[in-house]
Amino acid sequence: MVAAATYAVQAAGCMAFVAAGGVSVPLMMAGVVLFVLGNVTSLPPLIAQSEFAPADVPAFFIVAALIQLVAAAAYLAGRTRA
Repeated sequence: MVAAATYAVQAAGCMAFVAAGGVSVPLMMAGVVLFVLGNVTSLPPLIAQSEFAPADVPAFFIVAALIQLVAAAAYLAGRTRA
């Protein structure tokens, strides 16, 4: 259900970006924000959270931080190629 919601947010972002048509800057920015919000920041921590019991909350924060670290490193590695 969470995955479906994030895909819906991504789809809304794509539709807003396409609807902007390269003319409406606020609509393009909204599309980019919705696309990124639906993909990178919410789904991996939610998946990891479902694997931890409430007593393991400190371990969850470590895993969530590592997920974001790996995502940022992968993004950086992709950006360094010219």
